[in-house]
Amino acid sequence: MPIHVYDADSGHCVLTILRPGKTPDGKEVRAHLRRLVRRIRLHWPKTAITIRGDSHYGRWEAMEWCEQNAVQYVFGLAQNTVLGTLVQANTDAVNARWEATGVAVVRDYTETLYAGPILVPPPPCRGTHRGNL
Repeated sequence: MPIHVYDADSGHCVLTILRPGKTPDGKEVRAHLRRLVRRIRLHWPKTAITIRGDSHYGRWEAMEWCEQNAVQYVFGLAQNTVLGTLVQANTDAVNARWEATGVAVVRDYTETLYAGPILVPPPPCRGTHRGNL
């Protein structure tokens, strides 16, 4: 599971960090982010940094570190019944639009507050809803 770093303006990959294929724990994610951000800020101290990661990287230690170090983040969260309940109305609306239009894919986005037992206060949680064949 490599970590890819892209330049937002050009879309070019500027760095790939190879790491073991196991799911990282929160301390490992935080350590990678700390080293990465430190190197970026060494050269560009005033640049805005946004970290985007899938659910493997969406750990509370990483979110907390980002918030404490002025780093924006977008992490995916694995589906669970609580999140499903929170966004059910939006999911139903997407499915209805998909059935009514007959297009191959309908996407929509929503935001809710969600926190597992450790995250207090809860960070904003944005979801992608997709209806397709």
